[in-house]
Amino acid sequence: MNSSQLLYKISTLEHSISRKELEYNSSLRANDQPNIALHKAALLQLKEELAATRKQFDTVQTDNSKATPPPPKKSRKWPSFFGFRTATDNE
Repeated sequence: MNSSQLLYKISTLEHSISRKELEYNSSLRANDQPNIALHKAALLQLKEELAATRKQFDTVQTDNSKATPPPPKKSRKWPSFFGFRTATDNE
């Protein structure tokens, strides 16, 4: 996977974790023991996958082929572009 795919996967996992934490907290408030255990196990699995993905992202090599920025483009000389000549300028 390249870095953009890994970043997308990381953001998706973070979103999934936040949703699962909401479900876990609502189960805690309702004191629903089977769902508490289920959400807690899923939450731990998501956090482990996130840690592994972040570790994989940290080891991705960056593309060093473009180490130097491109040279700046020369700007146009707008005053001469908009300058109008009169008949007396040619003398």
